[in-house]
Amino acid sequence: MKRNIWTFRDSGLGQRVHTPGRWDWLSYTVIAGVSGALLCALVKLAGGFARGDSEAVMYSSVMLAHGHWACAYRVPGNQALSGPIYPLISAFTQWITRIGFSAPFPSSGQIGVGCHDALASFISWEKTTPVYPSVLATAIVAWVALWLSVTAVIQSLKVLGRRSIWQFTLVLVVTPPVFLAVQENYHPQDLWALAMIFVAVALWLHARTYCAGVFLALAVMSQPYTLLGVLVILVVSTPRGRRDLTIAGTLTALVTTTLTYFTFGSRGLSATLIGTGDTSIHAGTWMSELHLTSGEGIGVSRVGPLAAALLLSWWCHRRQPDIAHDAVAFLGLLAACWSLRLVFEENLFGYYCAATGVTLILRDFVARRLAWSTIIWLAVVLIAFDDIRHQATPWEHWPTWIWQVLIAPTAFLIAFLPLRHSLHGARDTSTLNGLPTQL
Repeated sequence: MKRNIWTFRDSGLGQRVHTPGRWDWLSYTVIAGVSGALLCALVKLAGGFARGDSEAVMYSSVMLAHGHWACAYRVPGNQALSGPIYPLISAFTQWITRIGFSAPFPSSGQIGVGCHDALASFISWEKTTPVYPSVLATAIVAWVALWLSVTAVIQSLKVLGRRSIWQFTLVLVVTPPVFLAVQENYHPQDLWALAMIFVAVALWLHARTYCAGVFLALAVMSQPYTLLGVLVILVVSTPRGRRDLTIAGTLTALVTTTLTYFTFGSRGLSATLIGTGDTSIHAGTWMSELHLTSGEGIGVSRVGPLAAALLLSWWCHRRQPDIAHDAVAFLGLLAACWSLRLVFEENLFGYYCAATGVTLILRDFVARRLAWSTIIWLAVVLIAFDDIRHQATPWEHWPTWIWQVLIAPTAFLIAFLPLRHSLHGARDTSTLNGLPTQL
C-alpha cells in the first residue's frame, strides 16, 4: 500500500467533511446521471449489453412489468432464475420509463394455460423485438444503486471531499468487473446485491444496526455470495450489535420469503434462497484438473469461502478488537473475504470479481492512495475476461485454471497484506476519527 499511483489532497483523513446540503445533493444527482450515461456508453462501445444469462433476470422482470405476475416464476425444466428483489426493481424501472412497451408483447393466449409457453414466448420475443437491448439497458439502475451506496459509505466515514467524490466515481465507473457484470454476462443482480451490502455498511457505521440488518438480509436474498460480507460485519460487531443485526435480518428474511412464497410459489422461494449459482464443475478449472466430484465441488465452492471468511474475520478481530473503527483495515478485511469466493469457486467470470474490485477501490480512496497493485489486478481481470466487440484473443482458449491461479490468490494478497500490516500496529490512527464507538 506504500506504492501508489494517485494521491488525493483535497481533504485529510479524519477531517469532518461538511454534511451534504441542497447543492451537494444536486451535485450527486448530476454525478449519478453522468456516470450512468458514461457506463452505458462504455458498455455499448465494448460490444453492448450481454444477452448471455439475461433470461435469469429479464424473464421474470419483463413478465412482471407487463402484468403477467403469475408467470414470473413458472418455467419448465431447470432454468436458473434470480430472486425477485432485483427483477421487481427492474420491472418497476421498465414500467415507469415505458421501455420495452413500444413493441407487441406475447398475449395471454400465446403464453398459454398455466404459463406453459411463457418462457418460449419470452425467448421468441427477446430475439425478434428491436427494443430488447433497451430493456437490457435498465441495468443502469443497479449501477446507480451501487454508486449511491458506496457514496453513502464515504459520507459515513467523512474522509473525502466533494472533488474526491467525482474522482472516485470516474474510477469506479471504469472498473472492469463493474461493466463486465453487464457486458460479459448479464448479472446486474450481483451489483444490486453488492449495493445492499454497502447500504448496510453505511447504516452500521451510523450505529443503526436494525436498519443495517434489514439490508443485509435483502442482500443475501438478492445474491447468496453476499453472505461473506454479512459474516464479516457480524464477527467484528459488538455482542449487542450482533444481536440487533441478527434479529432484524431474521425478521426481514422471514417476511420476505413468506411474501415470495405466496406471491410466486415454491420456484420463487427457491430462487430467493439459492440464487442463480451453478454448482457444476466446469472443464478447465482447477477442480476439474483435480478430478473432484460434483458433491465435493459444491462443498468446496459454497462452504469453503464461508468457513475461511469466518476464520479470517475472527482472527483479525482477535488481533485488533477495534477493527470496526479502522476504516482502511475493515475495508481490507471485507475485500479479502470477497476474494475468498474467487479462491474456492468452481469457475471464474469477470463479474465474480466485482465485489473485490469495488471494495479495493474504496479502500484505496479512503486511504487516499490508489495502489499500483489494485490497478494491475483490475487490468488482468479486463484482459482475461473482456471480449471487446467479441474479438478473439490469443488466450481465448486457455484453460480457466490459469486465470484462477493468476487472479484469485493475488486478489487475496492485495487485500490481506496491507491488512496484516495494519494489524501489527502500523496503521494510520487518523482513520479512527469520526467513526461511532457503538459498533
